[in-house]
Amino acid sequence: MPKTAFIFTFTLLLIVSFLACKKNSEPTNPGKKVSLNFPSYFPRNYSIPEHNQLTDKRIELGKQLFFDTNLSKDKTISCASCHIPEFAFSDPNKTVSDGVNGGKTTRNTPMIFNAVYQNAFFLDGRAKTLEAQALGPLTHPQEMGMTEKEIVDVVKSNPEYKKKFKECYGEVNIKNICAAIASFERTIISTTSPFDRDMQGDTTALTPAQKRGRALFFSFKIGCQKCHNGPNLTNREFMNIGLEENYKDNGLYEITKKEQDKGKFITPSLRNIALTPPYMHDGRFKTLEEVIDFYATGGKEHPNKAGQMSSFTITPAQKADLIAFLHSLTDDQFKPKK
Repeated sequence: MPKTAFIFTFTLLLIVSFLACKKNSEPTNPGKKVSLNFPSYFPRNYSIPEHNQLTDKRIELGKQLFFDTNLSKDKTISCASCHIPEFAFSDPNKTVSDGVNGGKTTRNTPMIFNAVYQNAFFLDGRAKTLEAQALGPLTHPQEMGMTEKEIVDVVKSNPEYKKKFKECYGEVNIKNICAAIASFERTIISTTSPFDRDMQGDTTALTPAQKRGRALFFSFKIGCQKCHNGPNLTNREFMNIGLEENYKDNGLYEITKKEQDKGKFITPSLRNIALTPPYMHDGRFKTLEEVIDFYATGGKEHPNKAGQMSSFTITPAQKADLIAFLHSLTDDQFKPKK
């Protein structure tokens, strides 16, 4: 065969092989597109990656993975072990959560509802997408303890998963596994609390105490709204609130290595806050009363302490009203089943 003919034939085979591989990696039936529904007072500034548009089948696949303990090293931990649906997808009454082989996580478990509005994940913001966040607990040695290869092998060994991944994403790989989990997490939404009903014009949704507490929350005197604002009650900024003069865990600094970031953690949403004790990144406060008492002090001195932090006085009756308002942020769908 002439050299030019050989080169042509070889090139043609490469092209055919590439097209065949590409076709085999395309999803065959990803399902029906799903839209997220938020009340009118929520902004519409969230985005969903083009490569991971929401569909009913992708969401259902992600849900299966979220609850699957086989994705952990000792087959005892799933995403839902620390993000418990009945407690606003948090791990209540635990300073830190349990990991594989008797290990412990390093920080208090954050809530994950309305995550579609977030632009940074984990308390130190080290993941910029939900897809990147999904990989973190799976491979963290003190959480689920797997390697990427082990995760893929477990999923590939399940015929049902293989079929569903073929339909939803085309193939089983770590990118698509994280994409599926992220799809489910984007549908964990909280918008039906008494606070929400009040926002939609129901003047009977809040009790008199909750209305007084709301006035305090948004007052200049208490100033909670300086950081906890908008429909998700968070500015999503990284802030040092003066928990310590010298932090053992420096939060954002561990990622950026910038001095001005020492002691900064992302401001959490206050939605469903009454369901998720203890509080702060290290779970140091067991009750909402303790949290309010801390804020009343204005925090400890630290060069990075946020300017929004200032001391205030509050009476026992006012504190009770403020806590009553915080309870109005509880979404009934996340309450423990009796």
